[in-house]
Amino acid sequence: MRLCRTCALLALLFLAVLDSSESQQEVVRPDKGLNVTVSTEQPKCFVCIVSKVNSTPLPCHSSLSLVPEVETTLEFSCPQPVEQSYTVTIAHSIECTENACSPPTLQTQPSILTNFARIFTWNLNAAQDTVVRLSIIEGGLTDTSQPCSDGHQFSVSTSIASSKAQTQYCRGGSVNSLYLINPAVVSLQVKPKAQVVSELFQTSVTQLKTEVISVDSSTTMVLSRDPKESVCEVCTAEGPTLTCSTEKTLNNVEKLSVVFSCPKPQDGFNVKIKKTIECTKTSCKPSAAEIVPDQLNAFKRSLTWDISVPESTVLTLDFPGGGLKEISAGVTCPDDYQYSVSTIKRSGEIQSNNYCKGGTVSDLNLLGATTVTIEVPKGEKLESAAFNVKATERGKFEHFLEPAEEDVLFILYKEKTS
Repeated sequence: MRLCRTCALLALLFLAVLDSSESQQEVVRPDKGLNVTVSTEQPKCFVCIVSKVNSTPLPCHSSLSLVPEVETTLEFSCPQPVEQSYTVTIAHSIECTENACSPPTLQTQPSILTNFARIFTWNLNAAQDTVVRLSIIEGGLTDTSQPCSDGHQFSVSTSIASSKAQTQYCRGGSVNSLYLINPAVVSLQVKPKAQVVSELFQTSVTQLKTEVISVDSSTTMVLSRDPKESVCEVCTAEGPTLTCSTEKTLNNVEKLSVVFSCPKPQDGFNVKIKKTIECTKTSCKPSAAEIVPDQLNAFKRSLTWDISVPESTVLTLDFPGGGLKEISAGVTCPDDYQYSVSTIKRSGEIQSNNYCKGGTVSDLNLLGATTVTIEVPKGEKLESAAFNVKATERGKFEHFLEPAEEDVLFILYKEKTS
């Protein structure tokens, strides 16, 4: 008799526990291609599929995956508030070829389980050397590291190792497009009862052209798009996304992968490289105008060296190879390979001389700060040293000057001997 009373007491206690739990039913039918998972991390909380035969719950779980295009009645049982105890994950797959993505837009299913916190995810896979561009259909995004005040938190992540493995965004900014490195995962996390639109992003794909670039600390490289070009952009990777623009300035980078969003960027981009050489009265550092010979040879390049010298110092530029030939202002070189040498007089006036390849001038002796610019056409390769630089005290050159010339620029040509 005492044992029966104990059993009855335990049964009442069990029923009391069940009565203390909140119970809620939801009817859900995931769209085709969606992987929907309902889960909870709360103890004593479960989600069950209700039988269509007698409306009784089948075995319950803390996590449950739903079958696409099948209508299912779910029962949520939890001693905590139900809407705050479960998370719904809606996963999509986006497959991109070299020409297009399928499906072409990143879609949601706005009506699915709206009473719960939801995480929409899109797994993007693209063909090799392809960038996926996501154009935001409505509004813009802003990069952030803080929670979003409106409860809509976007994020982009990738499996590629990076110091910035995930980028987060909130709504309401100037970012209208995201350029994704393959593979990537895009997600949107929303709070319970939040409204979401049915389509968030429009996809497009473009073929990549990647250049690996090294630029030392004394060099500035500017990659800029020709105003006539309206499509291609230059990008660098920052975590899972590419930061793209019509112009990039690089300095002090080692083997940086620069990505162009078109297959032939050399048709629409110019490269400007600016380096510095510092001279004392007896030497220059570096002693040669060095470049990386196999870098960006497919592009039109403008290479500039700013050479500083102390007062009363003669600067000698030695051009190896076939020598130079001076040309008049406005004349272009037949091979589009042109040298410009500008020197600042004490009065501040700038004197410039232009040269083509294939002449008798091998050395230029200059007085004052000097700038040398070499215009290199597409497809041409430069030697590792464009010219050599020497500095000499002016007194050793005095016998070349007339008294009236002592405070002005002078140029002495040294013709190569045959």
